[in-house]
Amino acid sequence: ARPRSRSLVATRRGGTASMAAVMSRRALACLFAAARPRGGAPFASPRDAPLRWLSSAAKDLPARDPRLFCVVGSGPAGMYAADRLLTHYGASARVDILDKSPVPFGLVRSGVAPDHASTKSVVNRFEGVLSDPRVCFFGNAALGRDVSVDDLTPRYHAVVLAYGATGDRTLDVPGEDTLRGAISARRFVGWFNGDPEAHGDDVETSKSRGAKNVSLHDEITACLTRHRDVSDDACTHDDPKKDAPTAVIFGLGNVALDCARVLLRDVNDLRETDICAAALQTLERSAVKKVALIGRRGVAQAAFSPKELRELLNLPDVDVRVYDDAVTDLDEADLEASRPRRRAREAIEKRKAKGNETNEMLQNGDALESIGVGRKNKNRKELSVRFLRSPSKLVARDDDATSLGSVILEMNELSGPPGKRRAVSTGATETIRNVALALRSVGYRSKPLEEHFTVKSHHEPDRFKQSVPFDAARGVVPNAFGRVTHAVAPAMGGGEWQVPGLYVVGWLKRGPRGIIGDNLIDAEETIGALVADDARGKLRK
Repeated sequence: ARPRSRSLVATRRGGTASMAAVMSRRALACLFAAARPRGGAPFASPRDAPLRWLSSAAKDLPARDPRLFCVVGSGPAGMYAADRLLTHYGASARVDILDKSPVPFGLVRSGVAPDHASTKSVVNRFEGVLSDPRVCFFGNAALGRDVSVDDLTPRYHAVVLAYGATGDRTLDVPGEDTLRGAISARRFVGWFNGDPEAHGDDVETSKSRGAKNVSLHDEITACLTRHRDVSDDACTHDDPKKDAPTAVIFGLGNVALDCARVLLRDVNDLRETDICAAALQTLERSAVKKVALIGRRGVAQAAFSPKELRELLNLPDVDVRVYDDAVTDLDEADLEASRPRRRAREAIEKRKAKGNETNEMLQNGDALESIGVGRKNKNRKELSVRFLRSPSKLVARDDDATSLGSVILEMNELSGPPGKRRAVSTGATETIRNVALALRSVGYRSKPLEEHFTVKSHHEPDRFKQSVPFDAARGVVPNAFGRVTHAVAPAMGGGEWQVPGLYVVGWLKRGPRGIIGDNLIDAEETIGALVADDARGKLRK
C-alpha cells in the first residue's frame, strides 16, 4: 500500500506511464490558506504556511518536543537519510520527503535495468520508511517550481538536500544537441523504466531539433523503427545484420552496459521483466540489430563491472566483436592494481575465444543447425566493443537534416603513467554509418540550484533567492561531513562558514559515483553530523 501521499501518482494505461491527480495545487493552496498560525490570521500564501501542517500523519503523534525535518529527494540517499533520522530521533521525529517525481525512489525506480530485479529489492526497505506514521511524502513537488529552499528552512529544524545529479555530462561534439536520435543514456534508461517524464506530453524537446511537442518516447520509437523495412525485408546479404541500423553508446560504465543489454536482449526475455509496456512495444518493432560500445581509453581503464560485462557478452544469439583491446606493460600495471578490471579483461578474452570456436564451426555448413546459428537468422544481433575511440562529430542523414545518420570517431592512443593514463588523438578517424540512435553515457552531473528555477517567488518577483552554494568544478554542494558550507570572501577573512540547518547527502554531496549501498554510509555520516549539531544547539529553532 502506498503511504500517505500528496502527489501525482503514475499509473500504467496501455503501457504508458500516465499521471492522475490525487490533489491539485489549487487544493494545496486552499489547505495552506486555511491553516492558521498560533493565535494569528490565516496565511496569505501557501508559502507562508508550514508544509508539515498538510501531513495527515502528524495528528496521530504526540507533539512533545518534535523535531521537524525535510528531505528533498526520495532516491536512495534521501530514503537512507530519512531512515537514519527516524532511528536517531525515535518518536519525536517528523520527516517530510519532497520529490519532483510523482512517485518515490528516484533512480532505484527509473535508473536500474528492468531485468535486474534483485537490485531493485531495496525498494522494500524504502517502502517501510514511507509507511511510517512519522513520515509524509510529497510527490510532484519540485524544488524551484513549487517550493524554494528559502521557503523550507524557516519551517524545519533542518533540511537535507538529496536531489542527486539531475544532469548529464556532455560529449561537446557537433550534432549532439541538434540531431534527433542523440540523447543521454539517463533519459533512455528512464524511458524503458516507465519514467513519467519520458512518456508524458510535456517532455522537454530542444528547439534546435526542429520538433515541437514530441515526447522522448516518440523520438526513440521513430529512431528505432525507421529502417525496419530495410533491415527485415530488403536484406539480400548472407548476414542479415549488414544492412541493419546501429545504436552507438559512448561510455563503458554499467549504465552503458544496461542500455546495450536492453537493445540486444530477446524481447521475449524482456517481457518477463517489469519493463515499461510502451517501451517493450517499441523494442518489439525495433530494426536495430547492432550495438557499438565506444570507449576513449583501453580495456585496462574501463569502468564496467565484471558481472555486468559477462552478462552482456554471453547474451544468446549475439555475436561479439572487440577492437583494440591489446594492453601494454603500463596497462598491465593498471590491471594489476584493480581486480575487477582484471576479471573484466578475462571475461572479454574468454568471449573472444568462444567466438573463434564458433567461427571455426561455421566453416562446416553441416554444423550450423547443431549450434543454433545461421547466417539467415534474422533474430541474430551483434555487439561491438571499440576501445581507444572518441566521438568527433555526429552527422545528419542524407535525406533528413534533423535526424542522426552517422558518427565520426577519432582514434586514440594512451599516454601517461599507470593510474593516470589519458587518451590522445592520433589524427586518424573512423565512421560508423547507418546510425539510428546515439546514447551518451559518460557520467551524471549535479546542477546548481539556480538551474532548477522555473517560476517566480512571491517574496522576490524576479526569481527565487539563491540559498545553496555550489562547487561547479566538482559538481557538488560544498560541505564538511554533510554540513553545507559557504566560502567567505577574502576581504571578510576568508575560510568558510556552515549554513545553519542545511545538510546534503548522496551524489549532491560526494559526486555521481558509487553503488546504492554507498548511500547508507553517506547518510550515516551526514545525519551523524546533524545529530551532533543538534546536541550543540546549532539547528534552526
